[in-house]
Amino acid sequence: MNLGRLVGGAALLGGSAAIGGAISYGAITKAGESDGGTSNALLGMMGGSSIVAGGAGGMLGWQATRFGGGSWAPGIAKLLTIPAGVAGAMLGGTLARAGLRDRHKAEYDAQEQKIDQIMGATQDALRAAGANEDMITRVRESYDRSFFNAAYKPPRGPFGNDITVGREPDTGQSLAIDDVIAHEFGHKVLHAYEPELLSTKGDGQSIHESFGDTVAMLVDRDDWLLGEDAIEGGLRSFSNPEDRGAVSGGVVKSAPITKEQLKSSTEEHLGAGVGNKAAWRIGSQLGRDAMGKIYIHALEKYDLPKGATYDDYAKILRDSAVDLYGAGSHEAAVVDDAWTQAGY
Repeated sequence: MNLGRLVGGAALLGGSAAIGGAISYGAITKAGESDGGTSNALLGMMGGSSIVAGGAGGMLGWQATRFGGGSWAPGIAKLLTIPAGVAGAMLGGTLARAGLRDRHKAEYDAQEQKIDQIMGATQDALRAAGANEDMITRVRESYDRSFFNAAYKPPRGPFGNDITVGREPDTGQSLAIDDVIAHEFGHKVLHAYEPELLSTKGDGQSIHESFGDTVAMLVDRDDWLLGEDAIEGGLRSFSNPEDRGAVSGGVVKSAPITKEQLKSSTEEHLGAGVGNKAAWRIGSQLGRDAMGKIYIHALEKYDLPKGATYDDYAKILRDSAVDLYGAGSHEAAVVDDAWTQAGY
């Protein structure tokens, strides 16, 4: 291989990395400096995904070899354009986020202090419900104003096991609020108890969303709404998911509340309506402390099998209520009726 082709290959990979980095840096910066909105939320998502931004950079770099005849760069360099673009996007994203943190230091400090306080309150609520200390250990937590969502990422090798809190896209309001953060920590807790459930399609992911919402109701006890401090009316209603099951782009969607209705729903946040309505029936009659104890005891004592469904979830909650309060108790009857009304 001659020197010219080596230089051409290096230029191709460097260019792909630079384009990927520029796309990520520009998209994250634009989203982070905005006041929200759907288009800026999409920009933040694109810039925040090194695969998307880096893939675009790699493809643009590879296309350059086609327009240039392709003979000036070795084949191996062409194969590495996308990995180079991804690496560049990762660096560009890191620099963009660091810049946002520097320019909005007071905001980041205040929001991360709130996140820390709410995480502690969530641990206390789960501790009071009987959760094992090993299951409620803290994870890495951060605030990112270019991220228009809040999310828990489970551990994947050295990556993940963190919670990122951003902003609500429709309002630009920070999502560093008690019920949203408690919801994300609920994902972490359920993943600790049932690590295979998050990857289970269908009911498994809906159960995850509903359990996260249920943990949120143990922390934010003012009402039965999730996210009402970030968006008027809340993102989801426990008492009436059939009227307010999810809000996206300002559109309010209805959620299923029975097994039969769930058959036509494929989105996990809407599927959470079944579990949320059942939890509301339990919590509104027995109180949130009893509700929390029933749910945590179910996870402490029983396993949800791989591919678990709401049938399995309802069963361990019924068994948990019997364990705690007795087979003929009012509490066991309430739990049984809550799930019977849901069709389980």
